[in-house]
Amino acid sequence: MKTMKKSKVFIVVCCLLLTAVLICGCGAATTGDAPITSKWKLKEYTVNGKTTVIADQSLALRIISAKDYPSFQCKDGVNCTFTNLRKARKGTVTQEDGKYIITYDNTSVKMIGEIHGNTLTLVNDKGTLELIFETN
Repeated sequence: MKTMKKSKVFIVVCCLLLTAVLICGCGAATTGDAPITSKWKLKEYTVNGKTTVIADQSLALRIISAKDYPSFQCKDGVNCTFTNLRKARKGTVTQEDGKYIITYDNTSVKMIGEIHGNTLTLVNDKGTLELIFETN
């Protein structure tokens, strides 16, 4: 009888420990921010201090097609493509101090990215261009 009671107590303790490990492990891994590999859609952009919100533009004011808007994609978390006016630049994403550093193959210009919730903000290293993307 004592052996059976000890076995039940042991099983209950093991289950509680396993549950605690799973809860703590999941809590540490989840930040609530979308991954860099999400499908990003341009929300707004700022060039030299002048901000344009895509949703606020009337059809008459849209000079360029949505296909020409800047886009960002990073399917594997390392290799990315930044496209603007249908011209693609291949780049590499690294993380540094909680920010994404994006370097491109064909230029020395870097972009710094931050994700908060479902919003990705990319800023060029000169601070003259800021792009804000959203994901679902």
